[in-house]
Amino acid sequence: MHLTGGYAPRFQAVFLAQTNSVKMALSCPSRQQVTQAVGQFIAGTDMSNQSNQSNSATILVAIIGVVGVIVTAYFSYKAGTAQLEIPIKATQTAEVRLTQIANFSIMTQPVISPSPTWMPLPTITETPTPTFTATATDIASTLLLQDDFINNKNGWQVRDLNGIESKIVGGKYIHSISCPPNYFTSYCEDRVVVPGLISRPRDLGLELDVAMKNVSPSTEVIIVFQFRRDYRDYNYYDVSFSSTGKYAVDIAYNRSQSKLLGDTAIPSFSPNTDTVNRYGFSVMNTVITPLFNGHELLSVEDGNISRGGLVYIGIFVSRGGSAVVELDNAIATVPSQ
Repeated sequence: MHLTGGYAPRFQAVFLAQTNSVKMALSCPSRQQVTQAVGQFIAGTDMSNQSNQSNSATILVAIIGVVGVIVTAYFSYKAGTAQLEIPIKATQTAEVRLTQIANFSIMTQPVISPSPTWMPLPTITETPTPTFTATATDIASTLLLQDDFINNKNGWQVRDLNGIESKIVGGKYIHSISCPPNYFTSYCEDRVVVPGLISRPRDLGLELDVAMKNVSPSTEVIIVFQFRRDYRDYNYYDVSFSSTGKYAVDIAYNRSQSKLLGDTAIPSFSPNTDTVNRYGFSVMNTVITPLFNGHELLSVEDGNISRGGLVYIGIFVSRGGSAVVELDNAIATVPSQ
């Protein structure tokens, strides 16, 4: 009888229980014979069991080996299957995502309403831009002085002496001059320093409104701008405008006076009295430019006097004549380079 190793102990227990039952059933004489026969069978069975245990160990090792091979093959199979499943799942996920995006785009796409009926644009008529003529005062500059003569806040000279009176009244700087017929020079002069120019600028521009009133017959009135004047040697420049409609540029240098620009006609000048005109000048480096009603006149160039100095305004009335000259809206600036 062949037994596997795992079932041998269980079989022996059953067999022994059956043998004991037989012993109890038999009579005493017969019991001995049976007992001997059973003992011999049990001894044979023990030897068979030892052989079966050896064979069972061998079979167990083989079974373990087979199980190891099967387990290794199983895990190798699963690893290969997982590598194949990853790109498949990724592809499926991407396809689902693209489907979601497409559905969302369809849901969020704006509804395009039909265009309204086309209407023509209104016609715009452009107004021509007026032509602007630049002047010296339009150039970017630093303001040195501005006065509308509402009061004498800047400290202009006022006096009443020997037929010459200067005062600030009603927003005007008024000069009344009566020159005697026997005056020792050809002109009586009321000359005033321009206040606020203590720095004695070398380059500057100065303009103001001038009205010549109550001019007696055959009387000449001259407005003079004197600049870069230094009392130590009496060097200076003059820019002058005459009631006869002429302008000129002169230089006093080393105690002698000469003309840089002789008497030249003022364009668009009106000889009518009481007419307000704007007179002025600008000097930049060596270039001197007379100004009339915001327009630049002929320029001259001279480099003899290169230092800054005092600035004066002079009002001249010819001998034997009289006039009232009103000044207003004075502006002094340093032109930008």
